[in-house]
Amino acid sequence: MAILVLAIIVLAAGFGEVVAALSLFDPLWLLGLSLLQFLTISLTVFAWYLVIGAAGGKISFSEALRINLTGSFVESVTPASKLGGQAAKIHLLHRRTGLDYQQLAAVTLVSTLLTLLPFMALAGLCLVWGAVNRQIALITTGAFLVLGLFTAAVAWACHTQRKPEEVAPRTGRASTLGVALLLGMRRAFIFLMQAGQESRRLLSYRQRLVFLALSSIVWILYPVKVFLVVRMLSLEIGFADVAIATYVAYLVSMLPLFPGGLGSFEATMALLLSSAGVSFSQGLAVALLARLVTFWLPLVLSVIAASLTAWNVRCDHPRMGPL
Repeated sequence: MAILVLAIIVLAAGFGEVVAALSLFDPLWLLGLSLLQFLTISLTVFAWYLVIGAAGGKISFSEALRINLTGSFVESVTPASKLGGQAAKIHLLHRRTGLDYQQLAAVTLVSTLLTLLPFMALAGLCLVWGAVNRQIALITTGAFLVLGLFTAAVAWACHTQRKPEEVAPRTGRASTLGVALLLGMRRAFIFLMQAGQESRRLLSYRQRLVFLALSSIVWILYPVKVFLVVRMLSLEIGFADVAIATYVAYLVSMLPLFPGGLGSFEATMALLLSSAGVSFSQGLAVALLARLVTFWLPLVLSVIAASLTAWNVRCDHPRMGPL
């Protein structure tokens, strides 16, 4: 469905015009961009690897890279809420490190929070700047608010001093099915609260600053890669406009509409770049080339990683089916 939506967007923009813009790409530039993307992936995994080590997990960097890419594969083929990818990472880390699920949930919470904070700051600045210079779509503001509420909820779970039992939803008087559902919600809530409390003990203040610095570098590199694509296509678009288009496109793509944000990312970026002085088809060409490096290349790597993971699981447990 997402591929179909993307194809419709390309046809609506003018297939010939998009192809003409894409024909200006330089393979050497794409190679350089691919190396820059691999650096981005490595920095992301290294920050995650540090948190796993702080939790007491014994795992090599190469294993952490493979597990992270496997989780990214799940994220890329499911709507971009990332919950499935995080669950896959937790399950695989439990098998490899011996850490219990609560410890791994704590790793996930603190990693998610420290990854989202720099992005929210950068996206917020772009929304303010964009609101001054051009009209920002309602869906963009809504996406920012939804992601902001999610970030605030994770931050609260990681830093609240209240006991989980004090704030967990109570069953009250309800039907048998209602009681069962509420009990399940209560247990899940208490589990996440306990994981949040565990996350406070994982990293020192200095380690949190290191993680935030790495996350900030990763997020800053994203508009840099898009700007390099713009320059490769010889388009006259300033870096500020590219940054706004990049962060707003990622913001919209995080809504669970299509797997990997396909379609929503490209359309949003093309629309914002077109308001910066290029045609919609040229903006779409930039988005497609940027996604070739930041989405499709990592997807190929994640397919390889997921295949290796499935093979390792079957070798460890011959009677098990695919992962």
